[in-house]
Amino acid sequence: MRHIYLLILMALFTSCEPTQWLTEELIIETSCQEGGEPNLMKSPNGEIILSWIEYLNDTTSALRYASLEGDTWSASTEIAVGDDWFVNWADFPAMARNGSHMIGHWLAKSSAGTYDYDVTVSQSMDGGATWSAGEVLHKDSISAEHGFVSMIPMDEGGFALTWLDGRNTKIASETPSDEHGHGHGGAMSLRYTEIDASGQIQPSVELDARICDCCQTDMAMSTNGPVVVYRDRSEKEIRDIYITRRVDGKWYDPKPVYQDNWEIAGCPVNGPALDAKGETLIVFWYSMDDGTPVLRYSWSTDGGESFGAMMQLEVDAPLGRVDVKLIDEEQAILVWMEQNGAEGSLIMGQKVNSDGQVFEAMPLVKSKAARQAGFPRMVIDKDRLVLSWTNTASENTRIETKVYQLL
Repeated sequence: MRHIYLLILMALFTSCEPTQWLTEELIIETSCQEGGEPNLMKSPNGEIILSWIEYLNDTTSALRYASLEGDTWSASTEIAVGDDWFVNWADFPAMARNGSHMIGHWLAKSSAGTYDYDVTVSQSMDGGATWSAGEVLHKDSISAEHGFVSMIPMDEGGFALTWLDGRNTKIASETPSDEHGHGHGGAMSLRYTEIDASGQIQPSVELDARICDCCQTDMAMSTNGPVVVYRDRSEKEIRDIYITRRVDGKWYDPKPVYQDNWEIAGCPVNGPALDAKGETLIVFWYSMDDGTPVLRYSWSTDGGESFGAMMQLEVDAPLGRVDVKLIDEEQAILVWMEQNGAEGSLIMGQKVNSDGQVFEAMPLVKSKAARQAGFPRMVIDKDRLVLSWTNTASENTRIETKVYQLL
């Protein structure tokens, strides 16, 4: 009887806990006139940078960025402009900053094949005052697909970078890519390199020889070193989320975060999201369960060596396009898109705790389900959530940002 009484008290206590975890604060206007592919990053010193591609005309694009100064974005800075870029809704540019050293990347066509393009990197050694000419990140000199880059600053200076590399999908006698862009020579691979504090690109290493062709990667720095998550691809077309990590200078063999056993013949264009603080990691991903789309996440407290129980969100029609950020080692924010009517979508947010507590899922922004709506991105700034997305409902496709107060 006493045990039943205690259970009733616990249930009452839980039901009385506030479920609201944020309030809307304000929309912050950007200088983007017409563009897409927004991304957000936070530097080690706390600076928040928004990057995007500005559409100058039908053939020419520019990579630009701005810094958040209080409640205002700074004037935009142009890193590069070109008329030979590969601009794709899912494969968006990334930026990183480490002191006065900054890097940014875009994708440039390498030959006539539809999906033949290189990862091109520009660097600034003076805090963004000047930028170098673009340099190809990978050194294979093969016209193939290269992209879906993740980059993070390293404690010792410089940056760690990972990307999808299609060099093995081509053979010497092959003509330009077929309509699917992946050739016939082999599988897409995952590679890693570093740009040191002097700006030198180091030789790359292969982390996984067979992965999904066009899902985003993500990377974070744990206490032990860089950690990378991505969608794998087995010989039997099982495309689950895998993790690989470097400890004491050694890369460990990739392994599944969780075995969804999702068998799919083509790429779902829906990569995982990762964040880390110390040895605490959280991975958030989209999958299918007997044909039903699902959103799942899992925590690790040992730098990715092992993961706790898989947790699944209660979502009716998720589209995926996920992001995740840790507030601290026990709290995280999940962001995703879900279907809302025939053509609409909602950008949703939810707070979860490492002890299993799940707060109320809250709609953040109305959007579209179309590819042009892209992927929402976020950062946590002390007690604020900063969100960016592509607004396709306005006269011109443009980047918008909103700030929420965390409770």
